[in-house]
Amino acid sequence: MTDHLPADRPAFVHREFSRISRRYELMNQIMTFGMVNGWRKVAIQKLQLLPGMTVLDLGAGGGQLADLIREIHPETRIYPSDFNLPMMKAGVNTGLPFSVVDALHIPIESNSVDGVVCAFLLRNIPNYPQALKEILRVLKPGGVFSCLDTTPPADNLMKPLIRLYMRIAIPVIGSILTGRFGAYDYLIRSSESFTPAKQLAAEFGSAGFDRVGFTYMQFQTAAVHWGIKGTTGNG
Repeated sequence: MTDHLPADRPAFVHREFSRISRRYELMNQIMTFGMVNGWRKVAIQKLQLLPGMTVLDLGAGGGQLADLIREIHPETRIYPSDFNLPMMKAGVNTGLPFSVVDALHIPIESNSVDGVVCAFLLRNIPNYPQALKEILRVLKPGGVFSCLDTTPPADNLMKPLIRLYMRIAIPVIGSILTGRFGAYDYLIRSSESFTPAKQLAAEFGSAGFDRVGFTYMQFQTAAVHWGIKGTTGNG
């Protein structure tokens, strides 16, 4: 497995994810042994939602995270968005109000939403610190950003087994189910090279978020991060 990511990562991600859109969620469930919805619920819980609040879901894919928010908090106004039209088309049966949004240039006013959430998005954005600043900008003072993403495997006794599973099993299963080995080879390479959880928390602070925290998910291959926009309106 090469350690190099595609030179034009956004174009590669858009192309490959378009081709796996119909089987994307099935693979999510298989790869995580059905635990992904539990991870999503942790990210939702960190938003601290109250009735009537507005939430922007960035990189929403087929709307799985947004649909869970609607189920848990039916009085919340949730707006799922993605840069990939085929991924959104895979979720049209949810009835959610999808929109096309680039996380680096969010087309909404500053200080306008109570929460922003994303799952498995930041590692696909080469310049994710800019996305963090954009997210901070659109949040209302006191608003929360919550993010679920992969994190490089921790150095422990499980690491060799986790790497074997990630580097061999996931690309092979992904290839069988979707016909796209490259998409899941990329997923593993981008996960292993992504910012470690502790450093990503520091990046949240550097972007201007207050009360930053994170928690590892099972086997420490994923983590939920969160941060709050200060009431002074920084960003």
